[in-house]
Amino acid sequence: VNSCWDVNIALVSGRHHCIKSYESVFPGFPVLPLENRTGSPEGRRQAIALLLRERSPDLVIGVNVADLYLAASLARLKGFKGRVVMSLHAIAADLLEDAKAYSFLIDAVIATNYLTCRILKDVSGFPEDRVMYAPYGVKSDNSLLNLTSSQSTNDPLLIAWVGRLEQDQKRIWDLLPILTHLDSLGLSYHLTIAGDGPEMHRLSDSLRHWTSRGLVTLLGALSPLQLQSDVYANHHVLLITSNWETGPIVAWEAMSAGLVVVSSSYIGSGLENALRHDENCLLFPIGDTVRAAHAIFGLRDSARRVMLSRRGQSLVKERYS
Repeated sequence: VNSCWDVNIALVSGRHHCIKSYESVFPGFPVLPLENRTGSPEGRRQAIALLLRERSPDLVIGVNVADLYLAASLARLKGFKGRVVMSLHAIAADLLEDAKAYSFLIDAVIATNYLTCRILKDVSGFPEDRVMYAPYGVKSDNSLLNLTSSQSTNDPLLIAWVGRLEQDQKRIWDLLPILTHLDSLGLSYHLTIAGDGPEMHRLSDSLRHWTSRGLVTLLGALSPLQLQSDVYANHHVLLITSNWETGPIVAWEAMSAGLVVVSSSYIGSGLENALRHDENCLLFPIGDTVRAAHAIFGLRDSARRVMLSRRGQSLVKERYS
């Protein structure tokens, strides 16, 4: 079916937001600035409502924009008739409350995870026929990382951790005891950490014991292309330590590139039923750093890595391409 969509991206503007940076990374869509001239919640609501009335879109999809749904209800009072959809990318109480409070206004919620869909129906009371599932997708890479190369047991296992450097969701501080356990097991390894966040400076200081010996490298924030070339293309393992996830998209990216995922059994992984221990990945209980280290240690066996890698690539092609 040939259809034409006129897509615009409405972005919050102001001194804490850089629209030009967004446009430089995503040049394909025209951007509409949302300017809150008063700096108040009411100013934000009025700016969104004004944009909706002036542009009169057939469909508005909200992605974590505060007060969008209240603003849309205000715009409805003055003639806005477009459909309103929530795109839900997090298992977060405030967003779920929005779905519940504005169920009279929101035509559909699109979630990226089966657990989020279940919560919307069972906890938020959102009508089942208006809850939709659309998982993250990644480009499927047919090239397999050469895990069967002439790596001996003395060569380091190359591990990557990718994400926002914070504790509540990502459990970044689990990395230190995992490294300590790997040292006690006598594993030859190197850990690359890609990402930035509020714990960056503290983490950098705490990792000096390993960075000074060349066992850990912190790369900071990387672009998607840099992640592909500097991380996914030359590592064996992706380590995930999260408390909860609605993807994570880094797991599917890494699997597509041939890495083996070693992950916590994070909240969100159960109903999704994609990551299966010893079938296409290795799993450990959330916060169990001993089990995490032993799972990584077991990947010295290159034949086992290749088996898990191939099955991980198959998973992405079947469900997340």
